[in-house]
Amino acid sequence: MAPPNRSRYVSTDRLVLVGSGLVFLTVVIVGIWSAGLPAGGGTPTVDANVSEQYDSFGALSATRTTVIERDGTVSSRAVHSVVLDPTTGKQRLRLTDSSVDRYDLRISNGSVLWLHERDRNEVTKIPLTGPSRTAGSADRVRRLLVRANLTPAERTGQAPGVEPLPVVPQEQGQPPRQSAAGYAVSYVGNETVDGRETYVVDITPRADAAATYRQTVWIDTERLYPLKRQTSWRDDGVRTEMTTTYTDVSFDATADPGTFRPDIGPNTSVETADTPETTVYRRRGALAANTSLRVPEPELPPSYEWTYATRTTGEVNGVGLRYVNRSSEITVSKYNYTYEPENPDERRRIDGRPVTVSPGPTASVSWNCDSFRYTVRGSGVSVDQLVTVGRSVGCPADPG
Repeated sequence: MAPPNRSRYVSTDRLVLVGSGLVFLTVVIVGIWSAGLPAGGGTPTVDANVSEQYDSFGALSATRTTVIERDGTVSSRAVHSVVLDPTTGKQRLRLTDSSVDRYDLRISNGSVLWLHERDRNEVTKIPLTGPSRTAGSADRVRRLLVRANLTPAERTGQAPGVEPLPVVPQEQGQPPRQSAAGYAVSYVGNETVDGRETYVVDITPRADAAATYRQTVWIDTERLYPLKRQTSWRDDGVRTEMTTTYTDVSFDATADPGTFRPDIGPNTSVETADTPETTVYRRRGALAANTSLRVPEPELPPSYEWTYATRTTGEVNGVGLRYVNRSSEITVSKYNYTYEPENPDERRRIDGRPVTVSPGPTASVSWNCDSFRYTVRGSGVSVDQLVTVGRSVGCPADPG
């Protein structure tokens, strides 16, 4: 439910900043867990308090490579030298190989993120909101291991909800999606990644689920950190596959305090990004009573239930609505910021207006309506369904 990405906030790599101040960050999920390989084959056993082990972990250094392929052809590749402190949320990502990334250096001290402009002596400073690491990350991996029968189930006897690990991680401060009905999880064996032994876990959509993408995760058997993840989906007949791999990994790295400070010289210009304020409402009427904007009235399939609404104020003002069913979610947002899309989808229009389509595991459709930009975004939802929801919203006139 974030506003449209504004050009100064956008990174063409996997870390994407949005105008609401919420940040999509790749955060290391690490634990010094006890793991056992069975003596006679079969399924291994993993047992530990994930959160405690995660909090006790130190810095990690590695090389991170992200490759995107479309119909078997590589469309982009980015390599970063990475140092992370998962306890504090501190990070340093140095771009070493990419032709498309706007930023060559990203540094965070856990509360502020600095983006160093590629080939320019400019830095964007962004105050971070919410927790310093992705909410629920350790718990997400724990649930994945339970569903793969690698870790004993909870005492309730109920299988926990799971979803693929983020292709680009979720907005900070948002609860992890629960989609037990949408995905099946299975342990398929052991493989090595850069010389390290891993458990291989497949996450696949159930036959009756709306989910449209699948993922394979390679989890280090010693530390239970995901060393590799490969996610694939199909949209408009095009198969996209995104693979992120960590190599040259050191789980016991020592980070100098200066590692997580920005490289700002005497001639470096620093721009501080605006961080709007977001208020959550549990009732639609409460949102309508606290905004001068006309709140969208989308029509959704009967399986979807209302969850909450948001109002964002600041340099960009807007409202957002969130709906979920057992295996997917849809959000509808409206903001007083418009821009002309570079590549609108000429095959689809909403109220005669061109539509920008962003396919993938979390797909979206956006369009301009007078002085507002509308976005319908969905996880586990087809683009065609998002367009249908968008057409039910249309381009209504706003008061004043």
